[in-house]
Amino acid sequence: MDSKILQNLKTLNKINKQRICWLRVSGLVVAFSLLILFKWNYLMTSNLIWAAAAFGIVITVVWWYWTMVIIRKLLAFKTSEAEILTEIISEIREIKQEVTKTFNQNT
Repeated sequence: MDSKILQNLKTLNKINKQRICWLRVSGLVVAFSLLILFKWNYLMTSNLIWAAAAFGIVITVVWWYWTMVIIRKLLAFKTSEAEILTEIISEIREIKQEVTKTFNQNT
């Protein structure tokens, strides 16, 4: 049980670091989007719109894959959490039965 909890904490820390990284990348995406809006005529005349579109598609695919990986990790995390809680409940029931049994024998 302790190893599951430690593993979950490590996973959560990894997810948090990735979240921070994606926040930084999001800032670049916003800046890039503003650049496209303000330099639209230049992009169209120099045919750089295809490079911008390719960049946008790549970022979108990577973001989608990352999102799906995070969802999978969070589902695994919640499953592990449920297993830990089930173990705790089971142990509490055993302790309760032992305490009740000991109390009944002493009275």
